Amino acid sequence: MFQQDKKIDIQSEIDKKEPKNPLVDDTLHQSEQNEIYKSLKEIDIFKAGNEGECCLKKVICLEFSIFKLIFHGILTICTAGLLYILCHNYQGLYRFFFFSKCSVKKATHFLAKNFDNEYELQKKIKGFKDQDNKERIAFENRYMRYIFGENTEKFKSFGLQLERLTNQQVKQLQPLSQEECERRKKIFGECLIDFPVTKYYQFAYYFLTKPQLLLVYLSFVIWVIEGLYVFACVLLLVTLIVMTFLFFFNRSQKRKILAKAKKITKVQRIQKNREIQTIDSNLLVPGDFILIEHSSFVPCDLVLIEGQCFVNEANITGEPDPVPKLSLKTQKNNQVQFSYQQNFVSVIYEGTQIINSQNSQNSFQFEKSFETPQNGEKFGQNFEKFAVGLVARTGFSTKKGQVIRTSLFPAKKMSFFEADLLKFLVFFICLGVVAFCIQAKFLFDDEDIPRVQIWIRLGECFVTFGAASLILLLFLTQITATNRLAKLNIQGTNPNQIQDAGQIQIVCYDKTGTITENDIEFNGIWFSNTDNFSKKQELLQNRSLFGNQSHVEKLLATCHSAQPNLQNQEEIIGDAIDVQCFHLSKYSFFNYEEKSPKNIQNISHIFAVENENQEQILVRERLEFQSSNAYMLVTSTDLKSKLHQCYIKGSPEKIKGKFDKKSFDSLKYDQQIKKYTVQGYRVLAIGFYEESEYQGIEKYQYFERFQFLGFLVLENPLKKDSRECIQRIQEAQLAAKIISGDNSLTVTHTAAQVGIVVLNKPIYHFGIEEEKEFKQEKQLEKQQNQQEKQQNQQEKQHQQQEQNLKSGFIIRVEVQNGENFELKEFLDGQESFEFVRNLVSQAEIQICVNGSLLEFFQRQEFQNGENQQIQLLRRICLVSKLFARCTPELKRFIVQNLVQQDYRVAMIGDGANDCMAINEATIGISFASAEAALSSPFCSSEKSLICVEKILLEGRNTLEINFEFSHVYEQYMLTRYSLYMILIMYYQTIGDGQQNMPSYFAGVILQGLSVPFTSPAKTLSKFRYNYYLTSKRSVIGILGRWPVILALLLGVNFNVQEQDFYEETLPKQKDNELWKYGYENTALFLIFFFFSVSSIFYFYIGLPLKERIYKNYALTFLATVSTVLAIISADLIDLPKGYQGYLFLVCLGVFVWIFCWEKFVVQRYFLVDKKQIIPNLNISQNSQNKKI
Repeated sequence: MFQQDKKIDIQSEIDKKEPKNPLVDDTLHQSEQNEIYKSLKEIDIFKAGNEGECCLKKVICLEFSIFKLIFHGILTICTAGLLYILCHNYQGLYRFFFFSKCSVKKATHFLAKNFDNEYELQKKIKGFKDQDNKERIAFENRYMRYIFGENTEKFKSFGLQLERLTNQQVKQLQPLSQEECERRKKIFGECLIDFPVTKYYQFAYYFLTKPQLLLVYLSFVIWVIEGLYVFACVLLLVTLIVMTFLFFFNRSQKRKILAKAKKITKVQRIQKNREIQTIDSNLLVPGDFILIEHSSFVPCDLVLIEGQCFVNEANITGEPDPVPKLSLKTQKNNQVQFSYQQNFVSVIYEGTQIINSQNSQNSFQFEKSFETPQNGEKFGQNFEKFAVGLVARTGFSTKKGQVIRTSLFPAKKMSFFEADLLKFLVFFICLGVVAFCIQAKFLFDDEDIPRVQIWIRLGECFVTFGAASLILLLFLTQITATNRLAKLNIQGTNPNQIQDAGQIQIVCYDKTGTITENDIEFNGIWFSNTDNFSKKQELLQNRSLFGNQSHVEKLLATCHSAQPNLQNQEEIIGDAIDVQCFHLSKYSFFNYEEKSPKNIQNISHIFAVENENQEQILVRERLEFQSSNAYMLVTSTDLKSKLHQCYIKGSPEKIKGKFDKKSFDSLKYDQQIKKYTVQGYRVLAIGFYEESEYQGIEKYQYFERFQFLGFLVLENPLKKDSRECIQRIQEAQLAAKIISGDNSLTVTHTAAQVGIVVLNKPIYHFGIEEEKEFKQEKQLEKQQNQQEKQQNQQEKQHQQQEQNLKSGFIIRVEVQNGENFELKEFLDGQESFEFVRNLVSQAEIQICVNGSLLEFFQRQEFQNGENQQIQLLRRICLVSKLFARCTPELKRFIVQNLVQQDYRVAMIGDGANDCMAINEATIGISFASAEAALSSPFCSSEKSLICVEKILLEGRNTLEINFEFSHVYEQYMLTRYSLYMILIMYYQTIGDGQQNMPSYFAGVILQGLSVPFTSPAKTLSKFRYNYYLTSKRSVIGILGRWPVILALLLGVNFNVQEQDFYEETLPKQKDNELWKYGYENTALFLIFFFFSVSSIFYFYIGLPLKERIYKNYALTFLATVSTVLAIISADLIDLPKGYQGYLFLVCLGVFVWIFCWEKFVVQRYFLVDKKQIIPNLNISQNSQNKKI
């Protein structure tokens, strides 16, 4: 295995492969290299492949400046800490006040620009040395180390860069000595995904230094100056409560991630002296070799160097079926650069469970080469049993680590509600400033009004309309909603996206594993030579049904990735369909080395099978199924006939061109596909080629002479509640789509089962073909249907075929009416686009788009950028309900196009192939229990689609609560600020107790702490309210409330002055203070208190978005307490009871007016956002591009 005469030094080989700059070659003088160091200040990133999506874009070199530090300290003191908070949150300011740009050699810090355009300042790692013991410039960012490459003049993520070596060089790598392992451990760190969980004091520091809390601090200062000590302290208390809620939520999320990430197991490491050492997995380093044992979990990313394994990658991909892994030595392209993607069959990712592990048939040679006097017997036994892997990536560099990093550092997105709230508050701040400026002249003209109180009123404008408490309470609502979902076994990783879930308009589903079960059942086989279909049970009971199709039985026995469980030889493990097909073949696995005579040359193979007649077959090479090629190949040798075969199975559309045209009837081929797919079955085409000399599998990858054998027919049943769940989604006037990799007719059948399409109306299947395939197919169809077609139609088609020779593609539109099909073909150019454009502009159209058409448009968009084609593509994505034969990239492409049209899109999937689309959507929902699901905003541990409804219901509930509470707070702050500006004219202000009663103890703050506990409605409604705070609903509501309340305040103010009990308040002559009592103060306070308590009724809107408010027991209790406190407070106020009754009746009248305005004007005419409703995707072309 490890040949002593071919030692490969990893770093030296990697350095050779790095693209060299002639200015920075190793032969340059030190002075020349220093010149390069001096010139580099902004450095790009060399893509090494182990960062994942959480990658760097650019690095800026900085040098710490003592002078700037002193200057910053002085300004921080002068600004009362404001500059410190701003510098702490904005790296541009921090860089300006602490650092200067410098060369990479002088740098003490590095400003890293991340993939989400966030800047983070990182300190240079002093004395960092690589595995060659050479000192390198390095820093760490988001748990990933980066080093400066002298040859590339770029930073790159630090790791064992196997991609710079060829496959042959990787195979020749040698085990490490103990000293080398220790040195690499210091460089690479532990083989462990570990990160600190933020402690409370750390979280408090970061939370309390956020710029959003500047208004809280400003409020505290202003209220302390005014003498409102209790009011100011209660605000800080509310801030601390919300911070504590956020801390526990944040800690809970990180602990869940850490529980899945941090795992230490025992592994057997191969040392340089050929001994085996049992160590903890966290001691592994890149370049180590380990034995891969049965029933173990892989602690790092491995490259399988020797032997083969059967593994379960459910923790990585979400797919439950076991998959095989083969040694890198089975790959024959030795001089090709190593690639994790191209050599995926030899790569085992961290978190993978090893089901079986065994050495290859040459294990006896390994045993001999590794035998040592100390433990040769034990060593040989281990090598005979287990495969050997090369540790390629550890910690956060692994594929699992990349996903964990993405979940720890998600891209920050401001939700639409947050953006609208910001505009809402800025508008009122500007309104308050304008009001202050208008009144300022009168205030400054009155010399008896303290000037400091006038400026305090300007500060009150910012702290009142800035609504610091409102923002904190909205955070609390989101966290409460996330916790409610957690009780329903739905984990939410980003509370901000709860609100986005309330605005979803389009719901996109993956098919297999999402709408249907993950399990696929083998139904039967259609034999091409007999034109006969036999079900699975019939074939098991009657072997004669195979007839003379022995190759079908051999294909079932060989063209798969199943294998026996080494711990239980009678159990066959692997893909469920492969296992069922193998059992149907009546073949069994056997050990070729044990049964073959010693004088027969040992043939390299993957596995061997034999049947009852002792017919033995060796499977020699295998090309695994990939979404890019959509087929699987195996080569085999029949030991009895001495002939060699290549078997193929895969997507019938993809591999049709690989079959010899003489071996099948093209028209019947298509008819059979339609016959089964229209019933919802999945179909795989099968074929073979036989010859006397073994050629190797490379020959058959582009081979087009396979003999067609027939179709394997598979069944994928629906989940029990899929139909009901999707129907409820559509009844709520949400558009439902299916985006799948299956055949278009299979997808259509599934869509009909769940009610997305109806079969009694035409369904248009869009696709595209290249001219050569289309021409050949049409010529065969003409020959076979010549008697059924008229002569003029034949001539017309012949003319069209001649034109096709000048065309690059043909758009095919197949119209499905039940089980009947009508085919329309169009040349590329204006004719085809006009037809498609007219079709998608129709109402109630049912369209299924094949991935080939999307790929064409994708190329057109990127290459030509033609606006008309882009608009047509977006229209197709919007109107089409079904998408078939879609790769993961196309799934993302579809979702991306919908989002770019300002639609709110939810993507639901169950596996790694859906992750790209999930991340692109407004919200993503994953069923996977894998670590990959951590990157999804929502992850359900239950497989039912009911989770989609629960998330949307919770989103609507949260959005409605936040909208209502924003308007409650808006009424509160308008009333409060108006009250302040009126009272200052009479040398009065609100006292501490008067502030606390309507604000905290009986008003909006207590409501804000209790309203979030309102539960969502039980079912989705088709009504979706207009949640824009700057929308007509919001503006009309404010125009009906605030002028009336302002008029009430002014009217009561003048009215109380005309009463007999009124006594004028004189200016206060000392301390620059205002009076905190007076008849104007008392009367206006009662009004303020009344509307603060009565604001609870703004939450009365319940169904269909949330439950009625009386079912929120906390809110009901606090409303009762507020009312009692209001009655007690009124009894203590020094106003005549009769006048109090008069004020109550006036306030009640205004409240009735506001209630009627909301009920009969706002809700009747402006409540529902009609732009959001997409009834069954019947969107008029004019409203297509309108903003929501």
